Amino acid sequence: SGTELFTFQVSDGTDYSLASYQMNINVNAGNTPPVSSNSYITATENAAYTFFMSDFPFFDADGNSFFSVKVTSISNGTLFLDNNNSDRFDAGDYQIVNNAELLVGTDIPKYMPVPGVTGTIVDAFNFQVSDGIDFSTDFTMSINVLANQAPTTANSSVSGTENTPYIFSATDIPYNDADGNTMGGVVIESLPTVGSMFWDSNFNGQLDAGEAPLASDLPFVIDKIDIDNGQVGYEPPADVYGSPFTSFFFRVFDSNGAQSASATMDINVSELNTPPDASDGNVTTSYETEYFFSSADFPYTDIDGDPLASLKITYAPVFGYLFIDSNANGAYDSGEELTTFPFEVLIADLSAGVFGFYPGLGMSGATSVGFQVSDGTDLSPEYMMAINVTDLPNTLPTSADFWKQTDFETELVFIGTDFPFTDPDVGAIFKAVKINTLPTNGQLYLNALPISIPQDILYTDIVTGALSYMPNVGFSGDDYIHFDVFDDLDYSAGNYIITITVSAPTNTPPTSADNSVTMIFEYDFVFQTSDFPFADADAGDVLNSIKINSLTSLGTLYLDANVSGSFDTGEEVALNQDILVSDISAGKFCYMHNYLTWGVDAFNFTVSDGTDLSLTSNSLTININAPANQTPTASNFSITTAFETNYTF
Repeated sequence: SGTELFTFQVSDGTDYSLASYQMNINVNAGNTPPVSSNSYITATENAAYTFFMSDFPFFDADGNSFFSVKVTSISNGTLFLDNNNSDRFDAGDYQIVNNAELLVGTDIPKYMPVPGVTGTIVDAFNFQVSDGIDFSTDFTMSINVLANQAPTTANSSVSGTENTPYIFSATDIPYNDADGNTMGGVVIESLPTVGSMFWDSNFNGQLDAGEAPLASDLPFVIDKIDIDNGQVGYEPPADVYGSPFTSFFFRVFDSNGAQSASATMDINVSELNTPPDASDGNVTTSYETEYFFSSADFPYTDIDGDPLASLKITYAPVFGYLFIDSNANGAYDSGEELTTFPFEVLIADLSAGVFGFYPGLGMSGATSVGFQVSDGTDLSPEYMMAINVTDLPNTLPTSADFWKQTDFETELVFIGTDFPFTDPDVGAIFKAVKINTLPTNGQLYLNALPISIPQDILYTDIVTGALSYMPNVGFSGDDYIHFDVFDDLDYSAGNYIITITVSAPTNTPPTSADNSVTMIFEYDFVFQTSDFPFADADAGDVLNSIKINSLTSLGTLYLDANVSGSFDTGEEVALNQDILVSDISAGKFCYMHNYLTWGVDAFNFTVSDGTDLSLTSNSLTININAPANQTPTASNFSITTAFETNYTF
């Protein structure tokens, strides 16, 4: 190998080229086949081993890259390409045979040991490496196989609910592996005798057509990832239940594919609970006297026959205290009151007579609490327990009508002193305001939420600015609210009135622009509204009139009052005169130029939206066309000349 050369000249048949040229010949060296060396890998019993190309040593003296491996002979086990990535040799996979060539970076071989065979160098195959030009000689890949103990499982059970699919989790399936291998999945050996197992392919949590395995599919292999994804479920038949309800046989396998012995999975289906029901209740206690509730105070029904398990108190009374008599002394003590709602009251507290209500000092009248009953599983709808507290005669509080004002589309926040309150009873307090009627042109809010009627608004909420009024969009004028005040015992009887005046919106002056018109000589010009540009930021405002800020100099602006189509004495427009848009639309606002006058005339104007004039005066230019050319005239005439004599004109 190397470089050789010769010189040459070319000829056209008559002459040779004057110069000589050189032909270089490069002779490349031949390819040196790559070499490898014997190697080994360690697989695990009953598990596929995935080869890395680094498992096949490669050296090339020419610096060529590792291109492929050729398997020249196989002793035992199975070499294959895992086309479905199952880590098992199964249908659809390509089995590697003698002299099969595997491309680096494309073909990834796997090895499955002979079942049950473990030890050192229990299998081997020969291979050659290639640089894409030549193959090496044969080398040996030795295979060691570590023993793998099968995992174990145990009988188990799960509990579902009537008419509800049950989705299995990995924790439902007992799994133990002495080798520390992770769970690979489950093999279903039999199907439940009632209901259906299913593989939730669309992740909707229920059995759909085509998702239930058939007996012909058994044994049915489920990978753990499908269990972890919530795709393995059981759906019982409609409206049936039992314990145990049905069962199936299963085995577990580890990440190397080793399987356990069979075990039984029992499926229990519990009856679907029907929520209990109740109704409103009513109790009465004396002035400043505790009342202790019993279960009989709370009406209770349950079609399943479940007993009352607890109460949920959903809201507190307007006055007084709900409390648990923790020291069982039959009286309310400071610190025993319930402060957080909703609050659960156990049946044991009802039975022990320690759940009570204390009206407080000087308090009487009607209040209520909300409650739900529970059967230990579900709650009933919410009901009301009315609590009536008898009292010494109470003097009703009084208030008075009052007035408030707010700007257009602006929120009004009430303060405590807005509501007059008078009560002659010693110790009487301003407790709340009852809204009797809502405004018709706005909305009342409590803590930014719309209120309903009748509704009590605590005075403390008013003081903190929680009560507000928002007028409807576009409304201005007076709006009204009726109310009464509450002294913690009784409401006033005045049905007092709040008058809220919503101011009219502030007007934005309109704007206009300079413009020009053109008229014909000796014809009066009739203005149109479009001659006066108009723009207004306030929605709905339109041109109402224009004001003449300067007069023309070459003619006369006039209002054609009698619509005669021409100027009459007394119709002249004066400086600062307002011209209504109705007169412009009727064709009454006109301009007449002076006799035998043409050229450019102008006047200044402002526009009005009926409330304000535009802030800037604009100009309307009037272009008066010059008169058209008059056709000349002539007349007949005669001349006289002498007999036989020429006449020169």
